Amino acid sequence: MQLLLNIILLYASLVVYGLQYLLYSPLGPLETEWIYQRFIIKSIGLILGASILRLDIDGCFMLMFVAILAGKVWNWMGEAKLETHEQQPFSISKSSCARFSIALLLSLLFDVYMTMYAVKAIRLTTGPSMMLLGALEFGVMTISSVSTAIHFVFSVAASFIIECGLQEEGAVGWDGKYRWMASLSLTTGKAEAERF
Repeated sequence: MQLLLNIILLYASLVVYGLQYLLYSPLGPLETEWIYQRFIIKSIGLILGASILRLDIDGCFMLMFVAILAGKVWNWMGEAKLETHEQQPFSISKSSCARFSIALLLSLLFDVYMTMYAVKAIRLTTGPSMMLLGALEFGVMTISSVSTAIHFVFSVAASFIIECGLQEEGAVGWDGKYRWMASLSLTTGKAEAERF
């Protein structure tokens, strides 16, 4: 069982690292540290949740555990790259914008598919299972992916407005963007005071 888990973790790490290298630029030290801290906290939370529900540690548990963590890391990478784009709105090229869009689409498709898979698996099981935790986690990740994608669209639109010079006094486009971002944060539960 330990060997199987190590192989699965190695494979998932290689896939996420390869996709990150292909679709995102390399992560900076602050982004890496932020993702690492969140990874440790989420891992401990999932293990505690599994022990509270008295779940069996089997192959299904291991696969769902790795899938949840891989999905979370991918979502966090998207959020970190979006924060970087927000700080440097004119440094993004059209190719990196297209790659980021593909990465967000992959994240959304993975989260929706895993949510539907976990919900179907819950119907077939009795009592608590790892699929219950998976359905909850992937449901939250789906909402987070949608929020990040909408945030990215707003960010690109604001950059485009400023770049084209359609904004006369510098306040109209940004004020509108922040109103929409505040509404998005309230709707998805991602209210972060430091952004506004």
